[in-house]
Amino acid sequence: MSCGGGGDVGGGVGCGGVGVRVLCVILARAGSKGLPKKNSLPLAGKPLTAWTIEAALGAASVGRVVLSTDDAVVAEVGRGYGVEVVDRPGELATDTATVDGAVRHAVEVVEGGLGATAWQASSGTRSGNTCERFDVVVVLYGNVPVRPGGLIDRAVEKLVATGADSVQSVCAVGKFHPYWMKRLVGEGGDRLEDYEANEVYRRQDLPGVYQLDGGLIVVRRASLFGGGSGPHGFLGVDRRAVVTRAGEVVDVDSAIDLAVAEAVVAGGGGGGGGGGGGEPAGKSPVAREGQRLSVTQGTAGQASSGTRGGSTGGQAASGTGEGKVRIGGREVGGGEAVYVIAELGVNHDGDVERAIGLTDAAAAAGADAVKVQVFDAEMLLSNQAELAGYQKKSAADVHAMLAGLQLDESALGRVRDRARELGMGFVATCFSLGLVEVVERLGVDAVKVASPDAVNLPLVEALAGLGKPMVVSTGACELGELAEPVRAVGRAGCGLVMLQCVSSYPVAAADARVGAMAALRGLCPLVGYSDHTDEVATGMMAAGLGACVIEKHLTYDRGAAGPDHAASLDAQGFGEYVRLVRLGEAMRGDGEKCVGAGEEDVRRVARQSVCAVRDLEVGRVLERGDLTVKRPGTGIAARELERVIGRRLGRAVGKDDLLREGDLVRAVDWSSTA
Repeated sequence: MSCGGGGDVGGGVGCGGVGVRVLCVILARAGSKGLPKKNSLPLAGKPLTAWTIEAALGAASVGRVVLSTDDAVVAEVGRGYGVEVVDRPGELATDTATVDGAVRHAVEVVEGGLGATAWQASSGTRSGNTCERFDVVVVLYGNVPVRPGGLIDRAVEKLVATGADSVQSVCAVGKFHPYWMKRLVGEGGDRLEDYEANEVYRRQDLPGVYQLDGGLIVVRRASLFGGGSGPHGFLGVDRRAVVTRAGEVVDVDSAIDLAVAEAVVAGGGGGGGGGGGGEPAGKSPVAREGQRLSVTQGTAGQASSGTRGGSTGGQAASGTGEGKVRIGGREVGGGEAVYVIAELGVNHDGDVERAIGLTDAAAAAGADAVKVQVFDAEMLLSNQAELAGYQKKSAADVHAMLAGLQLDESALGRVRDRARELGMGFVATCFSLGLVEVVERLGVDAVKVASPDAVNLPLVEALAGLGKPMVVSTGACELGELAEPVRAVGRAGCGLVMLQCVSSYPVAAADARVGAMAALRGLCPLVGYSDHTDEVATGMMAAGLGACVIEKHLTYDRGAAGPDHAASLDAQGFGEYVRLVRLGEAMRGDGEKCVGAGEEDVRRVARQSVCAVRDLEVGRVLERGDLTVKRPGTGIAARELERVIGRRLGRAVGKDDLLREGDLVRAVDWSSTA
């Protein structure tokens, strides 16, 4: 069923249960008391609002973008990008006008001037009219030039997957935590009082508190037009959050904010990467209509077309700051959860239905992504090509073997679509220069370079030119051979993860060399492990040693004929493998050495303090023989024993009583030195 002229985008239920239509409304009015005309002020050579427009155009989940403004300059900026401009009425452009009022007006204009009550619930039309109707509205502020890549798509996916009424972006409160804030009270108005009573004095013990950062609001149309009462009623009842890191969103309301944004953009942290990289100026959102973000089992996937909307793409896919890359809507590295790739490889035996079945098994086992191999036997093999030793067990001729195991572009596209329906990323290994364009058309979330091609500079450079995150395996490579490919990827500006790998199938546990990830860190901060062992615990060890990506082969039958089945895990084994990886990363922790909440009691009762070995009278000058150390650790710490010797007691202390600072007379009698 169609709800109008626009294409279905987004994931979830909407028009006839087919797809979610997503409209992005950018709010950029002329007035601002803090920084006059801020939305049209220049930032790094572009008007401030241009950065938000680029973020909206770069989001795969957004089908249409509209700019609501009463500023002629801002309106011209929007038209230059090809977005629709809605003239905001004066009553909706005042300091007292509400955000939801301006957004509703923009939606009504785009939908043909029809209010919420004019729609028939069954068809989304009014008698005599067939108009476009959206299911989800993304609200962006034009004065927020810096957002993390993928934020818009991440928020839309959460709204659809959870069934929430709205999603807002938030960041953790830092040093301005409510526990450390004060009130000024008393007659003089200068006496300090806790804003919220507490006994927390260490930053790591502060409870999590989050503040709205202005990055975005994503709301269902039903909530926007029919939400509850109150100033925030339009957000509905079920309100969710997507979390950004401190500094990832810059909301410009003052000259200082503008200077901060300039610094962030100059450092490469800004840009229109709201959907994983801004699209070229002047690209109309109409060009993206018709994309669809399918949803299966309550999880939003990525667009299934071969367009940039199907992946994080561009520079934002490569670097998100703080030593991370973004793969398939997921940040990888920098303390994020390990990204587990289920390598389908050639374990589908050239059968696309079997490949799709393995994709289902990967999702059920908890994998974050599936990986396929893009190869053509004729392109890959010369007349002198040979079988590797492990391949000779299952084939007699390398040409015949690979020809029977390859999947064409159409089949690989079906695997991609299934992966995204299941909410997983889609990664591909490309083996030939002639297939780089196929990989591009597939719209992969990351490009994998197989171990033998880690030193194949022509192929590495061609794949880096796609602008996708790169995952490079390093089996059968010497460390010194890897500097050139690392530089090649760096020149292209791609994010890079290097995987320690042993190119043996299967590799014996004693030869796995998981610890070699540490050596790779000298070349690349993000490392992981490509696992060819037949053990389920290897991934757990890799996670414990800091792997941010782990790749493991998945098969339907470890005893099946074929080159890789023996080095793979079946569905049950893979599920256990992922469980152990998660356990390993949980046990690894955040790398900080500090006292955990569960240790405080032990710290208090099991540490030792300075203690009297006999009854000691007031005024006694303490000698070593008067003192020992005993539990608990609530008195003067045991390490202070020598400092206490020679001090005078200000009160009597009984045998086995702990000494406390208040028991000791000052080391110096200041009254006698006046």
